[in-house]
Amino acid sequence: MIDPTAPRNVVYDMPQSVSQHMSKSLSDALDRCRMMAESASLSEYEAVVAECAAELAGDPAARQYFLLHAQAMRHAVLNRRLDAEVQRLQGYIGAFTEALERWHASLSPVQGLAPPLDGHDPEALEAALSIGLEGDDVPPLARQSLAGLADWMRAYRRELIDGAQVQQMLLPQHTEWVTEAAQLAWYYRPATGLSGDWLASYSLPERRILVVVGDVTGHGPGAAILTASVKSMLDEFMLNQTESSPAEILQHLNSRFSALTGGDMHMSCVASVIDPVERSIITASAGHPFPYRMRATDGKLDRILARGSLLGTEAELAFTEVRYEVAPGDVFLWYSDGVVECAHRDGSHFGNRGLRRLLDDLTGMSNAAQVRDAIVQALAQFCAGSVAGDDITFMVGCALPMAQ
Repeated sequence: MIDPTAPRNVVYDMPQSVSQHMSKSLSDALDRCRMMAESASLSEYEAVVAECAAELAGDPAARQYFLLHAQAMRHAVLNRRLDAEVQRLQGYIGAFTEALERWHASLSPVQGLAPPLDGHDPEALEAALSIGLEGDDVPPLARQSLAGLADWMRAYRRELIDGAQVQQMLLPQHTEWVTEAAQLAWYYRPATGLSGDWLASYSLPERRILVVVGDVTGHGPGAAILTASVKSMLDEFMLNQTESSPAEILQHLNSRFSALTGGDMHMSCVASVIDPVERSIITASAGHPFPYRMRATDGKLDRILARGSLLGTEAELAFTEVRYEVAPGDVFLWYSDGVVECAHRDGSHFGNRGLRRLLDDLTGMSNAAQVRDAIVQALAQFCAGSVAGDDITFMVGCALPMAQ
């Protein structure tokens, strides 16, 4: 076969059946086709082939030889152009994929706990949205689709920002809170701007404090609406029911939550009351991860084994309370499962083992804010660069000596 990339005016290996007179005409015809194949359109190339074939009609052997190699050159040219088109489309697909990744990143904080793009960084968001829309070779239909998607992303981003601002208003006013019973410090990081996690703390009579942490199934706008509703239910309940126990609080939330969702959604929740007079912590749980306690007396780490069904699984649920003694300096951790599900770039998770090892290392630390900051730093190092898969929320409490 003839190599279509070989130099022009080459000497062809003519079959013996081709006359000497026709060899020169055949060689010229092949050279002409080669030149046309490099730049002409397919229709132009085929017109030249037909013209050359007509000129060689007087020698059937020469004509057959020409058509055979002209067809081979045509296939080679088509393959080369196809490869070029594939490369062009791959480049476009790469730009489109990069645009989608950037757009997703603009909506999701990095799991290394860096903040997401927000309304204060419009230039970064616009730069992300412009990827894939640039270049003259972008097909018009694809450009139109990308432009429409970009407009939708901008609108969705504005809704996320508005919703996140409302949700922030439902969190405790200060990230640290000191009472006569304990020092509290909390951390909250939604996976997509809007979270299914929530937390709250309340002052109770006789210097007691209540800590509640919840996690609605999923995250995003739907979960965020439910968290806002549940937090409002609890706020309303606590206005007049300050003597309620953790189990009674969960029973009330389950009743209201079930009526609201009709059993289609579930929520885990844990409620604890720290009593500095009785030197105790009483806890009830609705399918939530067990809280941890770092004991100041002997440095041991244990878990508060409170069990119960998820809120919303049944309209009426009963919850069992567990009671643990509390000593000054004891540190408690209430958290959502996003803490242990925090993922490394290699796909591994921080896990319960990682959290337990971290808390073992923090034994002896009796400042809630310092413990919180150490957990945040450890999660940031482990999960740096990976996209958040779940909301991350936790509360740290340190029992204080009772004032005389």
